[in-house]
Amino acid sequence: MYINSQEVKTQATGQWKQILEASGIHSSYLNGKAGPCPFCQGTDRWVWDDKYGDGNGFCRQCDATGDGFHLVAKAQGLDPKRDFNKVIKFVADQIGYFGPSPNPKKSNKTTGKHAVEIYNNSLPYDPKTHEPLRLYLEGRGLSG
Repeated sequence: MYINSQEVKTQATGQWKQILEASGIHSSYLNGKAGPCPFCQGTDRWVWDDKYGDGNGFCRQCDATGDGFHLVAKAQGLDPKRDFNKVIKFVADQIGYFGPSPNPKKSNKTTGKHAVEIYNNSLPYDPKTHEPLRLYLEGRGLSG
């Protein structure tokens, strides 16, 4: 199954604390305050701020700095670049991602065809026989 990383990232917004806990980072490190780093154990070096809802955290000592994907990789002993597909799959599983959204271009083509069909099957407007429509249009400053 194809996993769209941008869709996963968007759907993970607001869920990063639970995702990071599931990856092995204890909740005490995910409180938004400066404290010990969950990776290098340096005191008062780590802050998980979830900036922009991307799960961001940073350590002023080690390489535990980045968005939620990077932190998941670090917590699981994976390389954020080399093992990106594993990280995306882990996050997707945590948020219940079921695959990419339908392609909007396909939906628009279908909608466009449907609109043409409705137009072709419509009756022409006749102000003499469509009194409610005439009143509606006039009430909005339009004339038929």
